[in-house]
Amino acid sequence: MARKILKCAICNEPNAKACSGCLSATYCSTICQQSDWKLHKILCKKYKNFLLTRPPSHKVGVLFPENTIEPQLVRVEVHNEGTENDDLQEWVECEKFMGPELLTCNKVDHNPLRRFDMDHLVGMVCRDEFLVDGSVYNQSVGHMTGLGESSYWKGPFLFWSKTSDEEDKIARVLDFTLADLRFAVDKLHCQGEPPLGIFTNIVAPEAYTAKGVMINCDGAMSAMNVPRYIPVSVPKDHPIFSPSRPIFLTDVLDLPLLTLRHKTDPSYSPLHNPPATIMHRENLTYRPSWGFTPPAWSGAIGNVIVVRRDEKNITPRQVEALVQFCQVWLEPKFQALRAAGERATDVLPTQADIEERRAAVMSVFKNKDVMRALHLAIRM
Repeated sequence: MARKILKCAICNEPNAKACSGCLSATYCSTICQQSDWKLHKILCKKYKNFLLTRPPSHKVGVLFPENTIEPQLVRVEVHNEGTENDDLQEWVECEKFMGPELLTCNKVDHNPLRRFDMDHLVGMVCRDEFLVDGSVYNQSVGHMTGLGESSYWKGPFLFWSKTSDEEDKIARVLDFTLADLRFAVDKLHCQGEPPLGIFTNIVAPEAYTAKGVMINCDGAMSAMNVPRYIPVSVPKDHPIFSPSRPIFLTDVLDLPLLTLRHKTDPSYSPLHNPPATIMHRENLTYRPSWGFTPPAWSGAIGNVIVVRRDEKNITPRQVEALVQFCQVWLEPKFQALRAAGERATDVLPTQADIEERRAAVMSVFKNKDVMRALHLAIRM
């Protein structure tokens, strides 16, 4: 029978009630149950019978295959062996589902999206070099997380559960539950690890996240096959919201924009990020550094997060509009200034020029036809 689970799969509140269909996920309220239903219903009707008919030597796991849009219940064979300390360790046979490639397994007990610890471990098995070994885009992960083909997860993913290493001397494999499935999808949503956790989950809990944008560097776009600008959900206690001076572009457009270089895998070379670099050029003409970019924002800066300091939403197309404003209108002014040297006063934009362009770019934040507004803004 299914493990006894007393805490809500969504918010971790105690005294939760089990789903009557599968008995493998519990919820503290109708609101939490409804919020999980889109995912939960995929395997709910299948789970109970699947659990009762598995062989004693197997446990229930969940496979996210490459070529279908939904996860599947699987029976994973369990083995055990002694360790150097004579502790008994159980482990699962993965090659049947994952292929002959070198595999890696991450065992985690913390949900970084919903911010609570679990009382057991969830193992995530994937191919060790799925980004470069020819593995194809994982359709089920893309579909379940809502990321589509912007997800960089490739190859199959197998999830299973086990007792916590500190729970007893025998680390036992457990049946994977549909509460664990919620955790697995949340885990796949996440890009990066706390404390710099950034979530490409566009349906992340709004109470403690702000919608921002990740500007991917050249190497990340190539390695992960993702667009330049992707939506991210940023925890409101993220370091990017700590007291700091907004970027120079804020002064011109009167937008409270904050940016932060995000930890980027150094193998994603080149780490150059031209849009992020140009956004950080000094835009106020009365400053001596006008037209120049600080050294910290030049060269190999990697991926960059953009948010609004007031925690309001900002979209990839809006950030793209800001970059276009810099590239199409401000950049020629910068080049003219450098060419003219000290006698460049006649090429400096007037305050009226800046206000005119600012009004055009700001229309992008109000006009539902975003790209049309963007084109109007940069052609003025």
